[in-house]
Amino acid sequence: GYLKTIHNQLSALFNHAIKIYGLRLNPASTVGNMGKEERKEMSYWTVDEYSKFSNEMMDKPLSYYKNKAIYVFNKWIRNRDKEYGCISCGAEICDAGHFYSAGHYTQLRFNEDNTNGQCKKCNLFLRGNLIPYYNNLEKKIGKERMDKLHLLASIKTPVKRNKFFYMEIIAKYSL
Repeated sequence: GYLKTIHNQLSALFNHAIKIYGLRLNPASTVGNMGKEERKEMSYWTVDEYSKFSNEMMDKPLSYYKNKAIYVFNKWIRNRDKEYGCISCGAEICDAGHFYSAGHYTQLRFNEDNTNGQCKKCNLFLRGNLIPYYNNLEKKIGKERMDKLHLLASIKTPVKRNKFFYMEIIAKYSL
């Protein structure tokens, strides 16, 4: 569709810049494809499945799903990183700290590379303790994924999320 066409045109433009002007990497390739890659088989709900879904959805505000998604995702991050310790200092983990602030970079709130286990001291009192965080994060995920994270942080498009987005996060990261 339309997004795929735009993405292909941008990719071609950046490839030209790589060849002619020495651009280091193609941001369109780094971010990945837009639009649908392939058609998937459609699945249908039974009446019981729909009733269960609609009962869950009808009376709860968006903030309920957002807060539950944040809780579940952060718990998953703490569990993933518990054996490594705080990404900044190595202490015991009790928080999920974001390299790019989840408040200012809402597009990265649920990004697994941007979110890592941290101790309370580094996350809250040292405001992320970002210098060792950066150094250790680059060691952990590598330069290519770090570049992708910086690119994603530079995209300042407002993020509008709905209940369905948060329900996907909850389903994906529930332990």
